[in-house]
Amino acid sequence: MGSEHVGLVDPLGEPYERSQRRKAELMKLYGRTWTIAEGIGGGWYAVWRADISAYGLEHGLSNIRCGATLAELARHLDTETRLENQPWRRVPLRAAP
Repeated sequence: MGSEHVGLVDPLGEPYERSQRRKAELMKLYGRTWTIAEGIGGGWYAVWRADISAYGLEHGLSNIRCGATLAELARHLDTETRLENQPWRRVPLRAAP
């Protein structure tokens, strides 16, 4: 069971089983918020599961994050999580009377 992938490597040379374990770890951490998948041409990407408000986009949140490796993608998702959890102050559009 699972032996069909023994010896296989991903495009960057990481053993298949190790990359699948890392993907499982990322899914555990970020899977409720992000859909994580392998890119067709290599690398990995994550897509935000819900729409991000224009206000969130203005403050640096992204709908899609990519990484050449799962470690790089994990760093990007960590940055997104920190941005999302940071308190934002709304600046009034016009001066108060």
